[in-house]
Amino acid sequence: GVMLTTALLASGPLLVDSVIETGLQLTIQSASAIDGNLRLDTFTQVNQADYQKLDQEINDLLSTTLDPYQESVVGLAESPWMFPWTSGQLETDQQVNLVFYEGLQDNVDYLSGNWPTEASSEPYILRAVISEEMSRRFVLRTGDRLPLSVEKSAEAPDIWIEVAGIARPRKPRDPYWFGEFGPFDIKQTSDGLVQYKVIV
Repeated sequence: GVMLTTALLASGPLLVDSVIETGLQLTIQSASAIDGNLRLDTFTQVNQADYQKLDQEINDLLSTTLDPYQESVVGLAESPWMFPWTSGQLETDQQVNLVFYEGLQDNVDYLSGNWPTEASSEPYILRAVISEEMSRRFVLRTGDRLPLSVEKSAEAPDIWIEVAGIARPRKPRDPYWFGEFGPFDIKQTSDGLVQYKVIV
């Protein structure tokens, strides 16, 4: 009995690993294209050179571990959340963050404007693409600017988003759009904050 118990305890981690691995494979294989996406996150504050080094390390890791699926991997980067200004007032119940999605410009249709091909010549102005829904909620058109502040207690905007284009997904059910992590999704958090993404 003692030997059997010891043997079972020793093989426990292997059994657990096998069950998890098999369960994960079956879940992914039986999921729809959108539900079968995996999102891997890393959080850090780095300068340009360190970011490029980290990006290369991640790409090397992906190429060795996910080589058959490399074409389905989409890189993205996000800023911290900021608060928008409307009609001269800071909106503390809404948040906006700046995001970059690889290949987004090739997967959208533009309702107006286009992908920004060059940076603004003015300081603190970022040219960006917004969703059709965000343009409606903030009443923004191409060329309009949306002020943003990093702090909830700010007395003036820190940066402005200049709308270079208003877009919508070309094929909304394409796996590119990440399901719930889609760049154009508008979310409401449990504490009531409404969150928007601006594509840079």
